Amino acid sequence: MRETLKQQIFEAVSTLRTIIAKLKDSGNRKIREIDKLTKQVDEMGTELKQCREKLDKSNCAPSLEEVEEQVRNTGKSESTPSRGINTKPTGGSTRYVAPHNGTSTEPRGEPTSYAVLPTANEKMN
Repeated sequence: MRETLKQQIFEAVSTLRTIIAKLKDSGNRKIREIDKLTKQVDEMGTELKQCREKLDKSNCAPSLEEVEEQVRNTGKSESTPSRGINTKPTGGSTRYVAPHNGTSTEPRGEPTSYAVLPTANEKMN
């Protein structure tokens, strides 16, 4: 009876040790995976922050100091005044041009802007 009891205790202890070792290995793998994912999240967060800063800088109008510095460095302003869009016919032979509306099958309707394009006769001259 004592021999059987010793054998059962030995088997139970051996089983517990095996289970504890497997749990330890599994825990270590999970910890490594968590560390790896945490590092990826940190890198992605840093990249996202850099992209947002870059986007914010590109969407902002330059400050007066930046423009003045550009003028000082180049000797002239790089911007040119806008002349706007001519929305009225300018005389001569005019062909109306409507903007492209993709693959729509709807009629184009009235033109939204006018452009003076040379006719075939004008091109020949």
